Amino acid sequence: LVAPGGADATAIVGVNYCGGNVVVLARDPKDGRLATEPVQVVAHAFTASMVNPERQEASHPHGTFSHPKEPRRIFVPDLGCDVVAEHLLNEAGTTLEFVRA
Repeated sequence: LVAPGGADATAIVGVNYCGGNVVVLARDPKDGRLATEPVQVVAHAFTASMVNPERQEASHPHGTFSHPKEPRRIFVPDLGCDVVAEHLLNEAGTTLEFVRA
């Protein structure tokens, strides 16, 4: 999980390893409470690399990391596809836009 913007973050971005997706959860910056439902679910629909077919049959996002100087820039390594996807969280902290992999 990553909270772009630190303590004042309005969203938390995380991954679902088995489901192959990235989720954005709204966060109340005053008390830190998270929404019970995601505001966005982004499927990681990259082609599996199949270097190791037993482990790479599909997309498996492994975590979320924000850029140290641009916290809205989110990086998601994907074990199943051997890529690191880059996403940009909008100013409102509600949606991710895919940038590149």
